[in-house]
Amino acid sequence: MKGVAVEAIGASGGLISMWNEEFFKAEACISNQRCIILSASVETEQRDLWGFVVNAQQSCSDPWVVAGDFNTVLDMSERVGEWYNMGSIRSFNRFLLRSNTIDIPMHGSKFTCSNNRDHEAWARLDRFLLSPIILSWLPNII
Repeated sequence: MKGVAVEAIGASGGLISMWNEEFFKAEACISNQRCIILSASVETEQRDLWGFVVNAQQSCSDPWVVAGDFNTVLDMSERVGEWYNMGSIRSFNRFLLRSNTIDIPMHGSKFTCSNNRDHEAWARLDRFLLSPIILSWLPNII
């Protein structure tokens, strides 16, 4: 866990910002008594994977399926009990548009991952992404 703080002056409260470096890499910080501004990089490993998948898909003319743990969610409803990384959510949605894939609905549980701790957290991280043509062949796939 990393963070930055601005001390209180008199009756003015002070500020603090904290983050998990596994998800947010702060590159620069500017602060004064009223704000903290952080510049950060998006997790490059995720972007590299998504770029690889898009490039592979574009070099293959056949319908395809990509399945696995994407370690992010499409929107805030897919995560409960943890904070949201809006940059990762936006990036993942852009990836789905670029790759022209469809995220098929899950059957059974809404979530695919749990942290198994006292403060429970749940998320839908595992997905099957399909070429749109596959849905015309199998319209009821789940």
